[in-house]
Amino acid sequence: MKTKLTAFILLIAFIFNSSCSNKPPDEFYGIWEGDISFRGNPTVKTNLSLDISSTGNPVTGTYVLGSGANAVQGTISGSALGLINTLTLKPKTAGVTYTINGNWDGKDAFTGTMNGVENGKTVIYDMNLRRK
Repeated sequence: MKTKLTAFILLIAFIFNSSCSNKPPDEFYGIWEGDISFRGNPTVKTNLSLDISSTGNPVTGTYVLGSGANAVQGTISGSALGLINTLTLKPKTAGVTYTINGNWDGKDAFTGTMNGVENGKTVIYDMNLRRK
């Protein structure tokens, strides 16, 4: 009898654990803040803030790159495939359009790369954002 009870308890624990670990991730929308660092010189960092307003595909929102008077504002468009996001950052005025290839952890971290063409040269930044 004790063996059957132990087996039953283990089965219930397994089912409970499986259902918790298969929980779908939170939605990606919200405010994400952090920085990007230039891959050629990681000490060169710039603030980046994303405000994702959609709860699915297509991904939409706004962004602010930099701070103060030199901050660039624009719109975000893109798509999500599971936890992988491909976003395009387009400035409201003339400027550089960037592409983000990022991985979201399903909770509070969004990391990846951001690239664009600055002064005729392709640049790559490493991105590290957290949900605000």
